Amino acid sequence: MNRSDPLDNLSIALSCAVGLDLLAVAARRGAAERRPRRDECEVYLFPQGFAGAPLAEGASGTADTVVVVGPRADACVYFGADLAYHLERPNRRFFLDLAARDLRPASQAACYEGMDDDSIQSASIAMETDLAHLLAAVRAGDPASGPWVAKLLRDFASRFDTTRRAEVCAA
Repeated sequence: MNRSDPLDNLSIALSCAVGLDLLAVAARRGAAERRPRRDECEVYLFPQGFAGAPLAEGASGTADTVVVVGPRADACVYFGADLAYHLERPNRRFFLDLAARDLRPASQAACYEGMDDDSIQSASIAMETDLAHLLAAVRAGDPASGPWVAKLLRDFASRFDTTRRAEVCAA
């Protein structure tokens, strides 16, 4: 089998996810658990490069990234057809990075596990998703425009600092 073929990687990863790697789900009748079905999962496939950072155990470069989110909201991330990490409770940062098609390597997967802190929870998911899409568009289209976009965002963010200072001074 050609491990560089995206469809082969997708097929292998999805089979591994539903057969072994995802959390089991409750069966309809009785207390027994069952394996998730393919139609109960969300599946993402995209190429991803890691400049100098390891994908999984010592590998680096570019790989097809396959993400399978199961019916219990856990997620398996595969680089190629190899399981890189399993997240039992993926947080918002994970889903934002997934939206940007920019997942972290296995060595940094712990930042995606568990509940977010209160400051992240209070942030708008719509705004963060839009920013993640903007980042992906800049990287894919014109990486040189990154500093210009960053300056625009800093300038806009400074308006919030000014608003906060005005509130404090008025009190």
